[in-house]
Amino acid sequence: MEGQVIWVFGKSGAGKTTLASHLAIELGWLFVDADSVRKQLSITPNFTRESRIEFQRQLRLYIEDRLDNNVVVASITPYQEIRDINSRFFDNYIEVYLECTLHTLIKRDPKGLYKKAANGDIDNFFGHFEEPKLEEQQYPDLIINTDIFEEISYRLLSDQIHKILHGKGKQNARSS
Repeated sequence: MEGQVIWVFGKSGAGKTTLASHLAIELGWLFVDADSVRKQLSITPNFTRESRIEFQRQLRLYIEDRLDNNVVVASITPYQEIRDINSRFFDNYIEVYLECTLHTLIKRDPKGLYKKAANGDIDNFFGHFEEPKLEEQQYPDLIINTDIFEEISYRLLSDQIHKILHGKGKQNARSS
């Protein structure tokens, strides 16, 4: 039987790794962080569309090899095209978007990427994230605003995921 996949995505600094890892621990599921997979596969970060799409393909295959478990994934997943492929690729798939203002992302900037991009040290960084198609009723299943305190964002995520997993809420729930 194929495992369940909860795919947590959003911009750098939105809280993906923090919230998704807490959720995986709470659920007793395997946690997969895209940055760790990139390092494990020795893939140098590249911000071109082609390289991002190729990395997401490799990440999907990496997760597929682990679907004897339930998996929580943390990944930027910047393009709708990738998210659409994910929704068709995995049978038991829940998509969670962590929404966050640019002001908060720049303030957090855990990897220094926003500063490097502003200084011109990174090409193709800004503007290469497609917001989810909210008019599509299927995905994302859940939107959590992470501008608020981490504990509140996590409680919203956990509560909504439990509702979805228990069949009470996979109707594009939005929590802000």
